[in-house]
Order: sequence, then structure tokens, then C-alpha cells
Amino acid sequence: AAQGADMGATPVSDLEAACKDAKKRLRAAEAQWRMEQASLIAAKANLLSLRAAQERASQAQQKTSPLIDELRRVAAEVSEVCDSTAKAAAAVAAKEGADEMAKAASAMREQRLDSACKHLSEARSRMASLTEERSSAEAAREEAKAKLAVLEQQRAEAQRRAAFEEAARVAEADAERLQKEALELEAEIAMLQAPAEKEGSGAELAAAGAAPVADGEEAKDEKSSAGEPQAPAVAAGADGQEAKCLSVLKQRVDELQQACEDEANAIAELEARCATAAPGAAVTSAAKAKAAGGEGGTDVPALDLAKPGAFLAARAAQRLFVSTEDAPDVAGEYRLLPAGANGCPAYKASGPRPTFLLWTASEGGCWVFSPDLDGTGAVFARSLQLAWTALPDEIMAGSWTRAAWGERGTRARIAVLRG
Repeated sequence: AAQGADMGATPVSDLEAACKDAKKRLRAAEAQWRMEQASLIAAKANLLSLRAAQERASQAQQKTSPLIDELRRVAAEVSEVCDSTAKAAAAVAAKEGADEMAKAASAMREQRLDSACKHLSEARSRMASLTEERSSAEAAREEAKAKLAVLEQQRAEAQRRAAFEEAARVAEADAERLQKEALELEAEIAMLQAPAEKEGSGAELAAAGAAPVADGEEAKDEKSSAGEPQAPAVAAGADGQEAKCLSVLKQRVDELQQACEDEANAIAELEARCATAAPGAAVTSAAKAKAAGGEGGTDVPALDLAKPGAFLAARAAQRLFVSTEDAPDVAGEYRLLPAGANGCPAYKASGPRPTFLLWTASEGGCWVFSPDLDGTGAVFARSLQLAWTALPDEIMAGSWTRAAWGERGTRARIAVLRG
């Protein structure tokens, strides 16, 4: 064991040399043993010299026994040397492997650290770019909101201008019609005045026009009873009727002229309002009533954008007719519900089908065709106009969509008419 320990402590080269020496001695011992074995066989074969052979055999055995013992000892030493060499080689290999593994682990840790640092820098740069993109997106969003607010204001102003222009157009048409009627009446007056001027002066025509028709009738009866001719009485009665017609026609001409002046003043007022209306300003009830056709112009309350229920209720029609080809489920007649819905007017389709037209506060407030009086779930169609748009006078046929809440869809053309 001490020798093995000393040999274990020797270098690998010494151990390999000792192993080679032991192998050489082993081979020499084996060769010598073979020689002795051959001589033993020869001795045994030599029957004639049995004793000598026996002696030689005993000698050879005496000589062989130490050799065998030596061979066994050398084999044991070789085995020990080989074991210690293998252990030393394993220890050296394990030490070298541990060093290599430690180096590989260190290199791997450094590689992972470099990769983590690289990923961290990339993540930081990406985070910075995302933050910049988010800032730009928020800025774009704010800009889009501002543009949307401006567009809404322009849209409201355009609606008001359209309403004013429509009212002005209607007023101009009425003025033209009244002027045409006034010209016709003046022509009739001229035609009626021409025969009267031939028969007498204007004073006589006025006096004849002031005479009662009953007196003419009584005079006609008296003359008929007296047997006098009736032609002068008939002429006087005709003159009285003509004078009365002239006075009525003059009064009507004055009324038409006053109506024309009122219409001209209304047109001027509408043009002034259209020119001076500021974006986002509340439209007065009188102007809205004039734009709606003059229904309840003095009883319509002022518009409150936060609570438009009273204004919409004052403008609501008792019956509506809905005409459309894009959304056939909502077409038909609708009647105003007494209780309303959501604090605003609401309509229900005639018949058993559960279709309602109501105002809801969703997405800033709008009109919807809904299967219930809630209006926040599934809808048949919804308007994209402003929340305070009154039905049916201010709603546009092309402002409807069949898309659900928060989605975009195909526009639908739905005409809402007053019943």
C-alpha cells in the first residue's frame, strides 16, 4: 500500500516506465518458464534418465516455484501500477475536465451576460421608440379630436345654414307667390275699374258701393209692384256689387302686400342670422320653428344642449312616416308615445311589430331604430347627426347607418316625414 501510495505520487511517465519494466520482466519470466517447462517435458520423455529427470524436475520445480511467485508478485505489482495509473489518469482527466467545464461555464455566463445586455439595450431602445410613438399617437389623437370638434361645429353650422337657406327659399317662394297673386288682383281691379270709369266718377262708384244691397232689393220690389221697369235698379245693384268687390280686392291686395313685406323681413332676418351665426351657438326656438315650417314658433322652448328633451318634445310630430329601401325592417308608420323614453320623444311602429324610434344618450346622443325602449343594445339603424337634431324637420335621409355601436358600416338612406 505504501509502495502504491508512493507510486501514485510519482509522475505518469515514471509509472508508465515501471509498467513497461514489469511487463518486460513478466515476458522474461514467461519465456524462462516455457524453457523450464520444455526441459521438464524432455526430462519426462527421457525414461532412461528418470532419476536425472526427476532430479532435474525437482530442481526445475524448485527453480520454477520462485519464478511463479515472482511472476505472481510482478502481476500484482503491474495490476496495482495499472490501477494507480488509471486512478491518476482519471484524477488528472477529471481535474482537466473540471477546469474546462469551469471555463466553458464562465464563457457561457459571459455570453449570456453579453446577450442579456444586448437584449436590455434593444428593449430600452424599443421602449423609447414606443414611448415616442405613443406620444406622437396621443398628439395625433388630440389633433384628431380637435379636428373632429371643428368638423362637428362646421357640421352644425352647415345644418343651421341649410335650415336657414331652406326657410329663406320657402319664404322667397311664398313671396313670389304672393307677388304673383297681387299682380293678378291688380289686373282684376284694373279690369273692374275700366267700365266704372266710363259710367261715372269714382265718388259716385263709392256712393253706390256704400248703398246697402237690401235697399236695392226693396226698390226692385217696389218698382216691380208699381209696374215700373227694373233695368235701372239692376244696374244700381250691379254697381254696388262692383264697388264692394273693389273694396274687398283692395283690402286683399293690402293684406298680400303686408304679407310680402313680412316675408321679405323674415328673409332678411334669416340671411342676417345665417351670416352672423357662430359655430356651436345655440339656435333660437323661433328660427328653428321657422325652419320647421312655422309649427309652434312662439311655444318652442330654447335649446339646452345638455338636456334637449323639452326642445325635441316641442318639435315632435304626432305621427311619422318612414320610407327606406336600405333598412326595410324600419319602414312604415310611427306614432308618438305619450310617456316618451330617456326624457325625450319616442315613437312606436304601427301594428304588432316591436320597432321603436327614440333618442338615446349613447355616443353623445342620437336617434335610433331599436327593438326596445332602451336603445343601448342591438339597433336596426342609428343616425350620425347631432344629439339635438329634431324629428322630422332637421334629420337628413343620408345620415343613417346600420352599423352596431362602436363599429363602422354601410350608410343607409332613411327618409323620415311628418304625418
